[in-house]
Amino acid sequence: MRKSRVVISLLLSPLLASACSTVGVARTHGAQQLPGHLVAPQPGAPQSLRTIGSRALGEQQKSGFVALWSSASTPAPPVLEKMSMSGGAPLAIIYRPPAGWAVSPPFTGTHGNIWLTLTRGPRLGEPGIEGGDPLPGTCAGEVVRVDPANGHASIVMKTPDDVAIGSAVPSPGGHRIAYLAGICSTSYFNMHLVVRNLLTGSQQTTYAGLTPCHRLSPPSWSPHGKRIVLTVAPSTLPPDSSFVPHGWCQSPGPGDIAVLSPVAVGRVRGVPSPDPSATPSSAGGPLPSTVPAGTRVLAPAGCSYTGAVFDAQGIAAVKVCGPSPAPVPAPLGEASIVQFTRSFSTNSVLALEPNADGGASLATNAYGKVLVDEYEGPTYSGTARHPLQTGPFDWVWTFDGSALHLVAHYAAHATSIMGATWW
Repeated sequence: MRKSRVVISLLLSPLLASACSTVGVARTHGAQQLPGHLVAPQPGAPQSLRTIGSRALGEQQKSGFVALWSSASTPAPPVLEKMSMSGGAPLAIIYRPPAGWAVSPPFTGTHGNIWLTLTRGPRLGEPGIEGGDPLPGTCAGEVVRVDPANGHASIVMKTPDDVAIGSAVPSPGGHRIAYLAGICSTSYFNMHLVVRNLLTGSQQTTYAGLTPCHRLSPPSWSPHGKRIVLTVAPSTLPPDSSFVPHGWCQSPGPGDIAVLSPVAVGRVRGVPSPDPSATPSSAGGPLPSTVPAGTRVLAPAGCSYTGAVFDAQGIAAVKVCGPSPAPVPAPLGEASIVQFTRSFSTNSVLALEPNADGGASLATNAYGKVLVDEYEGPTYSGTARHPLQTGPFDWVWTFDGSALHLVAHYAAHATSIMGATWW
């Protein structure tokens, strides 16, 4: 696992990246199901980028992208910097996060402002499991809005010391945010989704009742702020499992795509889901032309959806399948980006680089085009003489619903891209 991959850390828990092996649950087995209208996987074979000619330099854009990144040659905290769409060269530092804080991947808000989630803690108690157990009430979290024109940063929201947060994403109107949250000392693989009105302070919560050892991806808003999409990988533990210090967490099950309406958020938790093997409620007829609240798109067998965003054509999602065997080993799986129409039929499936560590992060601009930031983990040959075969690498692409266009390719041992968004 790539230690510096903030995107992946935040998918699991924003504050426990440094203490990710300190807590867990009892070693039990079972499966938990989630609420929602089921949509069966749609067929579609990945197309190789090598055969569709998508490795050419990305299209010229009036805008560029912003990356949270650091250089391995200069041991310093990551910075938020404008990057060129013509090869990904750094152009100008926008913001330097304060020392001692973990930083989430950036998200673009209204008027082009960049939103970051800063987190700190929890502190570890008496040595027990690999350094000690997380202490309650030792977390801190801030949502910060940065003006890319002058680097001015303003604090939008602070959280209490007993709450861990991550991946705060503003609504298109800017008056609401959706973010992941959990109890400070037990948020490892145990976050829920919160939608908060910044004007009134009211908020709605969903997935708070999920069994520990589940995983949620960062949320994404629809263009008019009426829907939220994310991926949900349910726990494989029995529903009555409790969170106890144990040093590890059993891997979640396959991730599905969940589409929610903010007005319904908080009313679906704790509701048992239909059997995942059941057919969609629209079986025998066309899929709905509008997305109902609580819709779930099931991952194909052997695969998992690790992230999803709304785009111009519907929903774009990252799918990871595997691991794949030799002759091209990818122990972390084969990754692809899937374009769904608004009726959830599959429009295109394009291969990303194999061996994606946790998939890839996605961001959508005002025109519905997707920015893809993928971390390709190292592939090992398995021999003592030549242990490292290839990688790791960072890749940045644009995706227009039908084709991928390469923007930048970085050797991850020299440059670490921890998240990217449009500007």
